[in-house]
Amino acid sequence: SFARLLRTSRLATYDPRIPQVYTTFGRHRHVGDWGLKRNLPTTVRTNVITVQALDTAEHQTPFDSAQGQIWQLERWKEAFPESRPPRARDVNPPVNVQRLKASEWRRFVRKAETRKNEWRTAVRSGQAQPDEHLRFLNATYQPATETGERTVSSIAVGPWYDWHQPEKRAVRGRALNRVTNGYAVGVGGIVALLPLHKALTMGALTPVVNTFYIDQMNIDENGRPEVQLSLANTSRPFSSDLSF
Repeated sequence: SFARLLRTSRLATYDPRIPQVYTTFGRHRHVGDWGLKRNLPTTVRTNVITVQALDTAEHQTPFDSAQGQIWQLERWKEAFPESRPPRARDVNPPVNVQRLKASEWRRFVRKAETRKNEWRTAVRSGQAQPDEHLRFLNATYQPATETGERTVSSIAVGPWYDWHQPEKRAVRGRALNRVTNGYAVGVGGIVALLPLHKALTMGALTPVVNTFYIDQMNIDENGRPEVQLSLANTSRPFSSDLSF
């Protein structure tokens, strides 16, 4: 509806406290239509802008090019991608239907009955194959051997845990100058900090490109990037199995 369209329009959602980047495409750009109160000059060369105000006393819409912000964001994503933790180990191992007792088998069948429509939908959509019914039910079939050897699923194992310390990402940069608490390092157009206590092996300040490792990275409340580097990659993943 028109009311919903108006509520979600750029004109209605504009907030001068947020340096929002606006863009326009195709024929709208040719006529200066940016979805604001008035059209902007058609001579604007960029297709990304920030707007300081929708209107002024002079009946103008002041704006600036946002191309520099876009480039900076692209450099940030390229040099400092988001670190993702590893996927947690499955806490529900497959059920071996061959070893189920009669009561457990009946419960298993009742649970499978409640998921039949979900199974049919998965097969029709191609998310599952007709012969993958056991995997769909998180089950398996492992018959016991004639010698009485226990199957893998019947062997008791100890708890497993993981303390994840992700590998530090390596970046290439150049030390620019000394600052109060370390060195300013240029990495992809962003100035990072190499703390003094982590630069003991830095040596003389030279304009040579070196390899650094990211310790911390974030965007502060004013939208400025904050990156802290080190010269050593000391983090390593650690895991352990405890058997009793």
